[in-house]
Amino acid sequence: MRNVQFANEEIYHVYNRGANSHLIYLDDVDRIRFLKGLMLFNNEEVLPTGKALIRLWQNPQKSKKSLVTILSYTLMDNHYHLVLEQLVDKGIEKFMQRLSLGYTKYRNQRYGSKGVIFGSPYNAVHIATQEQFLHITRYVHLNPYDHHDYGWREGKARSQSVVSEILRVYPWSSYRSYIGLETNILIDNQRIISCFAGPKDYENFVISWTTRSADVLSGLTIDNNNL
Repeated sequence: MRNVQFANEEIYHVYNRGANSHLIYLDDVDRIRFLKGLMLFNNEEVLPTGKALIRLWQNPQKSKKSLVTILSYTLMDNHYHLVLEQLVDKGIEKFMQRLSLGYTKYRNQRYGSKGVIFGSPYNAVHIATQEQFLHITRYVHLNPYDHHDYGWREGKARSQSVVSEILRVYPWSSYRSYIGLETNILIDNQRIISCFAGPKDYENFVISWTTRSADVLSGLTIDNNNL
């Protein structure tokens, strides 16, 4: 059960896994559908129905009345990470309910299945300090490297250059936007990037974590795993 009370203008790390660690996304069509949901469900207004809704899914537009600001994200095969700022009362709750129910309905319809896709209600951690704020997107953006070398979590990645190469081509996160390789209208990356000299400085900040020496980890817990 979540022990987080969401407040406006506060930032949260929100994440969830597939039921029994099963895959959430079976192919790129699923991933694209989830990303479209991040845009369409982030709206104070109720979505239309019928042909108008179909047109929205074909060409999603960013709402002028958003529930949350999406600061960063990463989609993995069986879980996802979001960093969100709540803009309106119950904004995160409304957004996540719509996102979860909408994606579950889509998945069941597409594959002719029934039941839950996610293993539990989403988890959320309040980002309470400046240290956590600077660290959270680094952690989220490094997740795709898990498939290649889990040692980065202990500062024992085999090669910074390999980490950089893998993260630079991973298409299902906001990292490429953070380091200036693409524009991503889903997110607002300026809150973090403004804390650095520029995208390259941010990239060094992320990559250097993977081969760090004895860092003090207190205060950087951002999910059920302690880095």
